[in-house]
Amino acid sequence: FGLSTIGLLIGFVLISVIDTPLLENIYAALLVIFGISALRNKELKTSLSPNYAYPVLGGFFSVLIHGGGVFFIRLCRVSGLDRIKTVATVAAIHFSMNIFKVLFFTGTGMVDSKYLYTLIPAYISAILGTRIGRSLLTKYVNEKAFSQGMGVLLLILAVKYVL
Repeated sequence: FGLSTIGLLIGFVLISVIDTPLLENIYAALLVIFGISALRNKELKTSLSPNYAYPVLGGFFSVLIHGGGVFFIRLCRVSGLDRIKTVATVAAIHFSMNIFKVLFFTGTGMVDSKYLYTLIPAYISAILGTRIGRSLLTKYVNEKAFSQGMGVLLLILAVKYVL
């Protein structure tokens, strides 16, 4: 989480000067690479970049396009975490990062603080959804199915960023 905070801070500073459509296209290309890798069931056991880069990029992309999760998933998988630990780790990181993002966006006036109360159901849903997801993964989804499912989801998400 600590390294993702660095990415968050960089994103907070650069939010008004970054070309978001270009960033979304770069992110889409990375989603395609990671998605195809997952579909081929050829999870990279070694990282193409230093492992510390993943959480920094995750925090950075999270601020600018609310899409940094793939970097945390990548870090978990390269680090050898199974599907259950991957989901739990990514959920905990996102939960923590979203608290910082709420503080930043309301503190800078980008989002009116009167909308803060609407986040309570979202945080409760995130906790419940993670618990339910963990149960489903434990009982019904093996590592191969998880990897292939992640690959399909990443490719669908890539299309969203391109269109």
